[in-house]
Amino acid sequence: MTVEVDGKKYRIRPWFNRILEAIEILNRPDWTDGQKFAYLKWLLIKGRCKKPVAVISAIFELLLPNSSDGTQRSLDFMQDAEYIYAGFLQAYGIDLFKVQDKLHWTAFAALLGALPQDTRISEIIDVRVRPIPEPNKYNKKERDSLMRAKAKWRIRLSEQEQEKEYQKAMQKAAAKLIEMARR
Repeated sequence: MTVEVDGKKYRIRPWFNRILEAIEILNRPDWTDGQKFAYLKWLLIKGRCKKPVAVISAIFELLLPNSSDGTQRSLDFMQDAEYIYAGFLQAYGIDLFKVQDKLHWTAFAALLGALPQDTRISEIIDVRVRPIPEPNKYNKKERDSLMRAKAKWRIRLSEQEQEKEYQKAMQKAAAKLIEMARR
């Protein structure tokens, strides 16, 4: 598989395990950008490359479109790894360790998205995205049970993500205050 940057084609390694590792590397706060891109170049690009940042960006645009569209995250590849592994084994008989550097990212993503509801990872995702119903006199136990499940299966945010969430919340609060002041 190739990506094209400035009219030149670059051969890439689009295997699911490499893309997952790339995602993990990009989120490492203890590595500099230079270290990250040097490693990603080795991990994802076959052969020589004079524009690794542009090629890596093209790879992510091709394989992970709209990965940060602002919607609620319902899956964390690192936190949910064991459940993803078990889901593939249960539903498809695929041992993800045996298909490293063989299973294409798009095939992996398609299979992941089609996992049946009876897999643990599908149940976890369902809990994370299910809205808590409005309280009434009949649903206290249901609401309490769902809130406990949401707490158990919540996605743990890194310090960077927590800081971003805090900044977004502060910006939202400031915008509300400005709006109220204008009225």
